[in-house]
Amino acid sequence: MKRIYVFLPLILFLFSLNSTVHAQLNLDMGLKVGITRAQMDVSDLDENTTVEQLQGYMGGVFLRLTLLNLIAVQPEINYMQKGAIFKEPNIATNTFMLNYVEVPILGKLNLFKLLGIAQTSIYGGIAYSKLLEAKGRYETEDETTEQDLKELFNERENSYVGGLDIQLNLGALKLLVDGRVTLSQSNILDPEMDSEALNRVYSLSVGFLF
Repeated sequence: MKRIYVFLPLILFLFSLNSTVHAQLNLDMGLKVGITRAQMDVSDLDENTTVEQLQGYMGGVFLRLTLLNLIAVQPEINYMQKGAIFKEPNIATNTFMLNYVEVPILGKLNLFKLLGIAQTSIYGGIAYSKLLEAKGRYETEDETTEQDLKELFNERENSYVGGLDIQLNLGALKLLVDGRVTLSQSNILDPEMDSEALNRVYSLSVGFLF
């Protein structure tokens, strides 16, 4: 009986803590769409060739589990367009267009609120991607040709992700503005290729939570 009285305060404390944690857990779902500005960093690029960013699009869904309104875990599933434009002066322009399904796992830290309605957060994490399609466009003054280049690329890509978002709480409506950079961890080309390349993607998206 004495042991029960000894452990009773501890049991009550743990029960209270568990109830508090559950009360402070918030789960949100969201949708977003946006634009991407992508380019590639290539190991043996000819000095006369210039690299320009390729504009594309992205969209996806996500879950956000927030604890104590301070930290959050956010897994996502996104469709992401990547690639780059390579220009050889007075010769040709080569455009590489890569489409991926990307699964980022992000850790977030809420920073501060602006005007009581805008919550700012920073985040970082990793992303696992699968290549859906890879096309190339070769353009000269006389002709333009396109071809499937999927066999030249690795089907899987691992990346680092970092960014900042702002959530606007407008009554029942929760809007999200997100800006991030995604960097390849390793070579995106097929291992049998002599060159190495990394994706670098800047994206800006808007969405809403429900």
